[in-house]
Amino acid sequence: MRLSWAISILLFLVALAIRLPHLWTIPSLTDEGDEVLLGLAIAKGRLLPLTNVSTYLGSLYNYLLAAVFVVFGPSPFAARALVVLAGALTVPGTYFLARELGLGQRAALIAAGLIATSGAHVMVSSHVAWAHSLAPLAATLASWLLVRAAWRSGSRSRSIPLPSRCCLARRCTRRFDAPPGCARPGRMPRAWPSCWRTPI
Repeated sequence: MRLSWAISILLFLVALAIRLPHLWTIPSLTDEGDEVLLGLAIAKGRLLPLTNVSTYLGSLYNYLLAAVFVVFGPSPFAARALVVLAGALTVPGTYFLARELGLGQRAALIAAGLIATSGAHVMVSSHVAWAHSLAPLAATLASWLLVRAAWRSGSRSRSIPLPSRCCLARRCTRRFDAPPGCARPGRMPRAWPSCWRTPI
């Protein structure tokens, strides 16, 4: 367990080192400024919105920005610092997700290395201070916790909305590739929890 945490810290530092160069300049400031200004208005107590600048997005990101502004002062660079940390945290999150899925350490390191060096993740999700820049981290951590809960709950997992039981996951399973070791999306390997082997 200590080795896993040591590896995850090392992965975070490597991912951060990859993402820090040109953080403030590439890409140049875009419409991310609108979301930053909304976070600043929250930090100053002028607004308490329930949505982001785009009303189909929630305001969690804006409140996180407001907290950063209260602690470190208002700056567009503080907003980019928040997303670069989230981007770097996605890499060890990917490592833990791969390990929880039963992959070996080498495969988990390859998965983490792929996200660590992904150009789109480095230059967009880790450099642009948009709300959706937190989506890769949120999705990775949610998947890791879902798989972890499935392994620990065993046969009692019927109360958990597992991918094989919820309609959305069934649609996603058909749309994307099968999990490792599966011949097709509807055929789960025996090593996975029995509740996941429900035919799709």
